[in-house]
Amino acid sequence: MAVIRANRESIDDRFSVLGFTVRSELPLFEIAIATDPELLRPERRAQRTPGNFHTSRLLRTAPSQRGEAVYLVPPEVVSRFVGQQRLYFGLATYRESDRSTPVSMRMPDRGTMYVSLSGLTERGLRRSVRSRGPMSHGGAAYGGGGVELGWGGDAAGT
Repeated sequence: MAVIRANRESIDDRFSVLGFTVRSELPLFEIAIATDPELLRPERRAQRTPGNFHTSRLLRTAPSQRGEAVYLVPPEVVSRFVGQQRLYFGLATYRESDRSTPVSMRMPDRGTMYVSLSGLTERGLRRSVRSRGPMSHGGAAYGGGGVELGWGGDAAGT
């Protein structure tokens, strides 16, 4: 069974790095984060925006006995969520031979699998995103051009 754990229960202006550790027997995984756990459900895909949803896309666990990987959310992505109280996260794992259908899913509810953002402000992120320009939305144009709003949990629901 795959396990996902936030590396910190909360992020704030002093420590604004958002990261997750994933342990899985399967080689591929994907992490989705959202401001509301319901946004990770396939029927809510139409309500996702770059300001309330992000996916890591497919990543690979380390080729070790523990099958572990760490994913650090880019600072420009974290900046999209400033002002939110919580960020919920989900996990989908995949076989190497089938990268379109998840084998297992870990989904949050309102009481679990979230990171508190209550102490995070734009001021705290300015240092992290300074080299990438103003607090852009991941470099995408306004309206989300080029931002992926689907994830493996959508395929699992069909």
